[in-house]
Amino acid sequence: MGTVERSSAAVAGCGVIFEGGNDLADFANEWARSASWTGAAGDIVALKHRPRRWRNPQYSRSFAVSQKNVTVHMDEEVVVVTLNRPAKRNAIDEATLAELDSVFSSLPREARAVVLTGAGPHFCAGLDLKEHHDKERTAVDFMRVCQRWHSTFDKIQYGGIPVVAALHGAVVGGGLELAAATHVRVADPTTYFALPEGQKGIFTGGGATVRVARIITPGRMVEMMLTGRVLTAKAGMTLGLAHEISVPGESLRAALALAKRVAKNAALSNYAMVTSISRIADMSATDGMFAESLMAAVVQTGGEVQTRLGAFVDKSLAKVTPQHAAVGAG
Repeated sequence: MGTVERSSAAVAGCGVIFEGGNDLADFANEWARSASWTGAAGDIVALKHRPRRWRNPQYSRSFAVSQKNVTVHMDEEVVVVTLNRPAKRNAIDEATLAELDSVFSSLPREARAVVLTGAGPHFCAGLDLKEHHDKERTAVDFMRVCQRWHSTFDKIQYGGIPVVAALHGAVVGGGLELAAATHVRVADPTTYFALPEGQKGIFTGGGATVRVARIITPGRMVEMMLTGRVLTAKAGMTLGLAHEISVPGESLRAALALAKRVAKNAALSNYAMVTSISRIADMSATDGMFAESLMAAVVQTGGEVQTRLGAFVDKSLAKVTPQHAAVGAG
């Protein structure tokens, strides 16, 4: 498979045709046609030249949604999404997955960041095994279930809005797959990570072989699954499953503070970061650097960048100093 074909395969189904009618859009379209490639770069160019139609315009800053298994409310420009099955350790059944999909398909226009957490003492214990046990499914049926998980988690990872996870208690199996689809992960000291599928006679189906393996390496994932090893919050942070450990009981507060900080970034910059970096990592070096240059060209020639860079030039925007360093407790 050539480099063009590898790039195309890496982002198949994720592309948006470039719009705008300017030289950059025309050039990008020509390259996309010749390479049979659309994807993150297409998303960025299209974003610059059309309204943000992927967000639901009916919601306002005061919106709140209370579904059976997922609750949603807005705190300033941050949407807080809570798995709400504490009696089931927030295990994900088909109804919960459908609610998550609905939420991340219709985030309000004002949303600049999302916090994802779980009610009760646990973040998420993964697939609802009772539902799986009780339902009669063929292999094809369950393959379609897995594909629905993939589609929903893709909306979290590639939806264009940064998602910060507030982890606590069990982050196990499908719960770890869900966490791995988020962009920043804050763990309470009670957090533990595991992939116990081998003990239960099942296999990961929510994207762990891609997302979790990319974070901790495939070899480490195989070891976790074979041995049933349970990782503490500190061990998980060492491997990249968490980026920060909060003080006890404060992971949600810490995640919300981070999300509000992220929300102050330029929206187009955030969009580029969360939709492009992991996709570019799947490309050849040549295609990846081309996609990076295309995104940089779009992001760095927008209207907001001039305002922000002007503030830096006239010294009204603070420079990076050691005081800006993140504190990750270990």
